[in-house]
Amino acid sequence: MLLAGAKFELKDKQGWEIAIDKIEKLKSMYLALPQTFNHNDYTAENLALSLGATHRLKAIVFDCDYFTTGVAFNDWRNMV
Repeated sequence: MLLAGAKFELKDKQGWEIAIDKIEKLKSMYLALPQTFNHNDYTAENLALSLGATHRLKAIVFDCDYFTTGVAFNDWRNMV
């Protein structure tokens, strides 16, 4: 992270060192959130919904190269 900060000219910015010190804590907090298999490149064009009132609604997502594990919130955020 220090190298990235130097590359983006952040190393002399106020608060950068404090942010670096908190990275591991933030990462562990993020990983403690409920995890799921989700799609990180959602766009409406990649979603197909079934038609017809007689069946339960079904959905399928295309563009599957962006599926990965992540926090469950990602799926809710992407759909809203």
